[in-house]
Amino acid sequence: MNGEASERNILALVTWDREAVGGGRPIIFAKSEEDAADLAGEVARALEADVFLLSNGVYLIVSASA
Repeated sequence: MNGEASERNILALVTWDREAVGGGRPIIFAKSEEDAADLAGEVARALEADVFLLSNGVYLIVSASA
C-alpha cells in the first residue's frame, strides 16, 4: 500500500435468511445457503467486486480496492 486509504463500498448483500438483513443496499435473496454462495460469487464477478462472508451467513459484495 502506498499510504493512501482506498474507499470501498458495499454494493449488495446476498443471503437466504430474510430476517438477517435490512437497509438501503440491494439485497438478493437465495433459495438456500448453497444458492447464496453461488449467487454471491456470480454477482461479484459481474461487478468486479470482492465477496466477504459474515458469521450470520450474509455475503457482502464490496467494491474491489484500487
